Amino acid sequence: MLAHVAPARYAAYGGAGSLVVGTVKSSTTQRSSLPWAEVIQQAVRQRLPVLFWRVPETGLVLLGLGEAARYTGSGPDAMTLAQRWIESYVLRVERNDDLPLCWFSSTFDQRQGRRDWSDWQGLKLVVPQVLLAQRQDTVRVIFHGQSEDDLRRAELLFDRINGNVGTHSPVSVCESIHRSWFESPEDFAHRVAHVTKLLGKDLLKVVLANGCHHRVKGSPLAGVIDTLTSSERHGTHFVCSHGGASVFAGCTPEMLVQQDGLQWGAHVLAGTRSRSQVGARNDLLTSAKDRQEHDLVATGIAESLDAWVDTLDMPSEPQIRSLDHLYHLERHLCGEVLASTGFLDLVGALHPTPALGGYPQATAVDYLDAHEPLDRGGFGAPFGWISGVQHGRAAVAIRSALFHENRVSIFAGAGIVAQSDPHREQAEVAAKIAAIESELLGLDS
Repeated sequence: MLAHVAPARYAAYGGAGSLVVGTVKSSTTQRSSLPWAEVIQQAVRQRLPVLFWRVPETGLVLLGLGEAARYTGSGPDAMTLAQRWIESYVLRVERNDDLPLCWFSSTFDQRQGRRDWSDWQGLKLVVPQVLLAQRQDTVRVIFHGQSEDDLRRAELLFDRINGNVGTHSPVSVCESIHRSWFESPEDFAHRVAHVTKLLGKDLLKVVLANGCHHRVKGSPLAGVIDTLTSSERHGTHFVCSHGGASVFAGCTPEMLVQQDGLQWGAHVLAGTRSRSQVGARNDLLTSAKDRQEHDLVATGIAESLDAWVDTLDMPSEPQIRSLDHLYHLERHLCGEVLASTGFLDLVGALHPTPALGGYPQATAVDYLDAHEPLDRGGFGAPFGWISGVQHGRAAVAIRSALFHENRVSIFAGAGIVAQSDPHREQAEVAAKIAAIESELLGLDS
């Protein structure tokens, strides 16, 4: 049994508008590690809300299990109202660590998800029953509940999951029975050509998305989770579920925004080449089209943050980001926020950046709302964790797949500007999807 420290009292909204009262206890174990993959698999089998977050570069591993309290919302005001919820919550919690208080996820349009995305609300913040956090060789376990009985149930939940973990066996790669496009490559290229004719002074860039679906033999999710808990690939490795039939998982290279008090940082990732292309690196660095696309993202981020930040520092030139199969142009922005700016204020202002929506933001979103033929669901949406009113991390859900029973859906997008070539844009989407199939599912291109 884990030893407890003294409990603290707190209050939080259990949903949009309802107030619940509970306690928080924290417990610490000096284990060098937990069997993360097996614990996640057990939680998914038991249909628990789950967020796994792992960044190999920093060594931070987080896992939230279950749901002690939540906020849900949808529509254009969802982030603003969620920020107010966080402010109310934090006033009543007494914890002296910097670990997450809750995790959050969203759909791209912040509306209720449909079809395989039906588990995804427009925006949801979850206070987990159990939070596991590893830094170096220490695993900290924090239980949340609305009463002493709830805390005991949270402990029993963790003991049950951990107790059901068996000997780990490597899982074979995914076996795809049938592969199909949501929109055929030819139709997608036609859509690109149509959009380029619409671009002008009022709409300079639109990000179009396509999807590839696999019908698979058995469930590849165990193997994917095993990969995400052990791979040293750069990026944020994640597994997200709201307790239903769908699980969203991947390794995203893109951080939307982070905030630590008055300090903030954002990421510009736009402009892509397949590493298999001869001369790809130099071609990307010298491409006027890709530089324009990248600069529009940087400009859009700066404009979106103007009302929320005090200072903004931006490198004059992008650098190359090298991934296993792709090259990207990237820049890191940083500065100080205004004293009144909260973390979800930044998330709400930025999403969607021109890297996933277009530029100008409002015009591009209106276009996608009216014309995009597929449901993005959680693809391209922000997700992450919050440890205070002005403290949190939000990643962008790309390089990922949605697992629903014996189906796997993979999405990718391409930024369309006036100089875009329809067939090259389709090739870029195909290269991104092939990279996910290889890196995440172990499928050959």
